[in-house]
Amino acid sequence: MKRALAILIITLASAGCASRSVRVAMRPPADYRGGESVSGSACGLLLWGIIPAGCNSRTERAYQSALAGRSGGLTDTEIQYSWYAIPFLGYWLCTGIQGRVVP
Repeated sequence: MKRALAILIITLASAGCASRSVRVAMRPPADYRGGESVSGSACGLLLWGIIPAGCNSRTERAYQSALAGRSGGLTDTEIQYSWYAIPFLGYWLCTGIQGRVVP
């Protein structure tokens, strides 16, 4: 029973440590004049420092938040990371994205 529980915990911890690449900036077109400045942010909890809850997708969610209601992509992109320790619970990790909208 203990061995099965240990295998389950290791499997769940390993599965939560993967994320995919997110493109957060694009090459501006030749006639680029600068677009509207936008920003977005997203956060997630790293429970007890090992179990990610919404952490792996926070960059993608921040990018989507910045583009909410707009078409196109971002250029001149800046990414800022911040984290906060929550005693006995884990870490609150946040990602902020700023950039200019390119249609």
